[in-house]
Amino acid sequence: MLRRRQVLGRRSRRAGFRGRAVLVTHAVCTLVVALAVAQGPDPAQQALAFSDAAQQNARAMMQYTWKMSVQVRVDGAAKPERLYHMRYDNQGVLHKTPLSEPQDPKKRGVRGQVQKKKQEAAKEYATAIAELVRKYSSPSTGTLVDFFQKATVTPRPDGTIEIKGADFLVNGDTVIYVIDPRTNELRIFSFWTVMDGDKVRGETQFSRLSNGLSYAARTTIDFEAKKHIVAVAENFDHLRQGG
Repeated sequence: MLRRRQVLGRRSRRAGFRGRAVLVTHAVCTLVVALAVAQGPDPAQQALAFSDAAQQNARAMMQYTWKMSVQVRVDGAAKPERLYHMRYDNQGVLHKTPLSEPQDPKKRGVRGQVQKKKQEAAKEYATAIAELVRKYSSPSTGTLVDFFQKATVTPRPDGTIEIKGADFLVNGDTVIYVIDPRTNELRIFSFWTVMDGDKVRGETQFSRLSNGLSYAARTTIDFEAKKHIVAVAENFDHLRQGG
């Protein structure tokens, strides 16, 4: 455990946000809004009624390519930005092609072995962070139903509503959904939790394409381990494949 925390330097940041950690499941957007604005007495029925539309949104977004930029700060110091081309294949597998990915010079001898071990440990920790974000970003229908049954709803000055609850996936965590009731649009999703004793905060801001499809426009992950690390991933330039 200690070894994983000690390697959270620039190499771990490079690995941490190359994939699913920043790719919030599109299907959850419609489902969350459906539950939040549900008028019926049974949120579970509302969830099932809207699940088809949510899945359609997810499938439609898989027909697009886009670019993803990743910017990382370690204890306030900015690291080189990474840029990727993102696309799904016909089997639904996400492919990431680096467009800009600076490499650290390889060391030789003992230093090289130490460097390799640090990189491997960094990837292990990054994978754990990615899996944590995926779980919070892609909750089951049952988790959402339970959440909205006990969550509190608070109007915000900008006209949106904040839906806040605790014990979402584990005891002591906190989750917030911000929804625009005028358009039934999910604006922001955020969570606070702890992983291996490290504080982790995640926030995703959503946007829509011109045809109405919803996507995660900006995801920020802030975690405090041996170092304070903030990673921001932005998705943009969406193009329909074959269009």
